[in-house]
Amino acid sequence: MNSNSNFIIPKSKQIDSVYLGEISKRKKSDYDRMLVKNNHILEWRYDSIGVNKNIYGAYYILTKVSVGLFLAYKSLRDKSVFNMLQRSRLTKNTLIVTDLTGSMYPYYSQVLVWQALKLSQGKNFKHAFFNDGNQKNIQAKVIGETGGVYLCASSNIVRIYNTMQKNHVKRKRW
Repeated sequence: MNSNSNFIIPKSKQIDSVYLGEISKRKKSDYDRMLVKNNHILEWRYDSIGVNKNIYGAYYILTKVSVGLFLAYKSLRDKSVFNMLQRSRLTKNTLIVTDLTGSMYPYYSQVLVWQALKLSQGKNFKHAFFNDGNQKNIQAKVIGETGGVYLCASSNIVRIYNTMQKNHVKRKRW
């Protein structure tokens, strides 16, 4: 499929999405390239992937976002956590619990970009960020008294980011 070709996909019952039914991973990649344009972020949902590598019950959602968010999304080298969050069925009562210990550092930007995308769609989730005890010495840690848990229920990405930052009081800011 070249970039000048047109394609028709029947409308879905889902708002802002188009139903594809059964497609191959290669065809899905072709659609990815065609649809992610003009600051749109493409989200895939599907029922299952068969042994034949076909994707069943697939549909996509295109979300128009700001240039800054689109560039942040495109700059993610690894999208593993972002994609996992995209596949999750979340409700307005969902609490997102995020591990912000040092080993999770490479994934922070994915969480932030995902949250910014959800905020741009009008969705707001509660967060609990945790670390391994606010840099306390391992001998000084007492179960239930180590600290390192930060709650945030906000529709402001800067407030969410600042809450994540509190987990790194003694570390260099990222």
